[in-house]
Amino acid sequence: PRVLDGNWRARSAATFRAYAANADDYLQRHRDRSHIRPLLRSFADRLPEGPVLDLGCGPGFDAHQLRRWGHRAVGLDRTEPALRLARTHFPGPYVCADIRGLPFRKQFAGVWACASLLHLSRPEMSAVLSQICAGLVPGGVLHLSVKEGVGGDWDTTYGKANPRWFTFWSEEELDEMLVRAGFDIRERSRSGGTRTTWLRRLAAVVGQ
Repeated sequence: PRVLDGNWRARSAATFRAYAANADDYLQRHRDRSHIRPLLRSFADRLPEGPVLDLGCGPGFDAHQLRRWGHRAVGLDRTEPALRLARTHFPGPYVCADIRGLPFRKQFAGVWACASLLHLSRPEMSAVLSQICAGLVPGGVLHLSVKEGVGGDWDTTYGKANPRWFTFWSEEELDEMLVRAGFDIRERSRSGGTRTTWLRRLAAVVGQ
């Protein structure tokens, strides 16, 4: 997989293929959302009136929970096999699209980006955060989570034939990028595991 390291298009394509080929496995691995639910609840409690975007929704777990709490949640993902699972297990509105080209503006009360911006290059992340900012209504909020670290690397959870690229972040560069995109950071948290430390941010558009 490391022969792909110098080519962002190849990295993205390989990562996409890995998710598409392992959609059922991903559903089973991540179906238990008990560790995520408190974060989702905190996000939901801050939402103004309006629809919510679950960005990189995968099989639709979190969009489903938001709907159960009474929110109008739309799931967006690039991986059609994951969306087929979402429509089967967690019926609701879903859109198949690339998060690097969001077709929305001033429409959403909130954007939930839980472990979904992990595969972007730094220039891509900057552009996507600006798009998200433009897609939020006054008072809208963003939750995102990424992995802490330096640079990036391939992950072979699904085998060497299905590598996924992850970009790692420091707290300082993540905060700087959010502020530069037009966000005011309202909450910061980090959680360490045996192999991964997650950086989490809750932010709102500056001046809203």
